[in-house]
Amino acid sequence: MGKSFKQSACRSMINFACAIFMGVLITCAFGFTAKAANRTFEIDLSNGQKYVVKDFDDISQDTVSEEYKKNVAALLCAMSYSINEPDLNKKEILFKLSESPKQYIYAEEGEDYSTTFYAVPDSIGTGVYVLDKNAIINMAKRVDPDILNNPDKIEEASNQFMMMVEEMIEGKPGDGTSVYTVVIKYSDAAIKVDAASNKVSFTPGQELTYDNNKYVIADAEGNLRFTGVVASAKSVVIPDTVNYMGYDLKVTEIGDKALMKDKKVKTVTLGANVTKIGKQAFFKATKLKKLKINSNVLTKVGKKAVGKNADGFVVKVNKSAKKSIKRVFKKAGLKSVKIK
Repeated sequence: MGKSFKQSACRSMINFACAIFMGVLITCAFGFTAKAANRTFEIDLSNGQKYVVKDFDDISQDTVSEEYKKNVAALLCAMSYSINEPDLNKKEILFKLSESPKQYIYAEEGEDYSTTFYAVPDSIGTGVYVLDKNAIINMAKRVDPDILNNPDKIEEASNQFMMMVEEMIEGKPGDGTSVYTVVIKYSDAAIKVDAASNKVSFTPGQELTYDNNKYVIADAEGNLRFTGVVASAKSVVIPDTVNYMGYDLKVTEIGDKALMKDKKVKTVTLGANVTKIGKQAFFKATKLKKLKINSNVLTKVGKKAVGKNADGFVVKVNKSAKKSIKRVFKKAGLKSVKIK
């Protein structure tokens, strides 16, 4: 690997990052004319898609495409947020951006100094990364731990690097203060990792099926709403949790009209985490004789949640929750429902 950017020795993206933070003398001259940029890039690595960052020796504003910009930004995020210690001197590098959920990127340097990168199979969900001066500083700490002993060095190196990032993305030098948000899709799974905070969230509205039951993700915390069944059955059991991609998501709601007019179901069991039963959830389920509520945290029942069910219909509850559940049913206009 070369020892000076002036000599244009480190031309690939991989060696480019390595060179700066291994003590390379940065001698590039910049004309600080470009304003700070704040933009978002989205890149889809799902289904085995591969992207290439070509040699960037002679890029200019006129030749930098949006595709090139997002590819550069994505690869730089892989370098900045990798939680392992990739050897940036190698031509083949694995970047582990998250272990749970698994979000890995593999990069290969080509003979023409291009870099091809793609998601490792079984990577799931979406990652959100912020590429700015702070992200570059974090990368510097990993590449050269000794830099922590020299605050001036890390400040100078990170600022120089960010200006180069701006030049690669914008086609002209910046002042090092740009902020790029990069959204990388690894798969269609409704899991999102905010890399800066290391927080995992889920995509509301995503539908999933588990043991004949249908659900939709109700909120970013991953709570589920039961919405119905794939095929009618005599007994429907709604569990406390559903395992989705290794995460146990709580079933907290029964959706509106979830089993309305079901002609087969006789018993329904609700899990311990249900806080809400939607409107007409079990209305006109004419063979339904028993609704077993295992939850002690039910706080809301929608209008006509039950009604016109089988003769002798009864709601069975935990003894400790009987009083509170009676109040909830009464508030919904279902005072006459037998609760045992």
